[in-house]
Amino acid sequence: MTLLNDIPRDRLDEILFKALQAVYKFQQSKVIVFGLDYEDIYLLQFLRNSSPARMSDIAAEMNIPVSTATRVVDRLQKKKLADRKKDASDKRNVLVYLKPEGKTAVRMIEDQTYELLRSNLAGFSEEDIASFFKTAVHLQKILAPRAGAAGRQIPGPGGTGGADTGEEIESSGHQTTSQGEQNGL
Repeated sequence: MTLLNDIPRDRLDEILFKALQAVYKFQQSKVIVFGLDYEDIYLLQFLRNSSPARMSDIAAEMNIPVSTATRVVDRLQKKKLADRKKDASDKRNVLVYLKPEGKTAVRMIEDQTYELLRSNLAGFSEEDIASFFKTAVHLQKILAPRAGAAGRQIPGPGGTGGADTGEEIESSGHQTTSQGEQNGL
């Protein structure tokens, strides 16, 4: 395997840009198909796993101000995909949750993603497909921001600073948590 130091910097920059471009276009296709902004789709998928969520937790997860998180929730609420209510145990908190229509939207988005991946991976070898999924499992850790300019930790997705969550993907396309499975499929 080629070590990172063996790849010229300009070639690495080109490879990473092509990967970013592919992810951007992949996400934009969802935006077009489902008529939702990228933030809307991200929040729907976050709520699928973390519903109900406090508005402050949503803002932290998405690394946006609470006012922006409120606007994203407003959009989902207008589309009848999510709703909010006061936290019964602490009236200062607003809880956001998926409505049944939001759960259906998430399932449709995930189904479209699954079918696209199945179709696009059809011509690849089993070894290439295994490499793709192995990389996907570790992508959050690989791309996680580390220390900021002032030397402080920049949170990665989930506010963890990029710590490996141990999440894996089953063949059915659903996520499962597997402790200790950090080095492969």
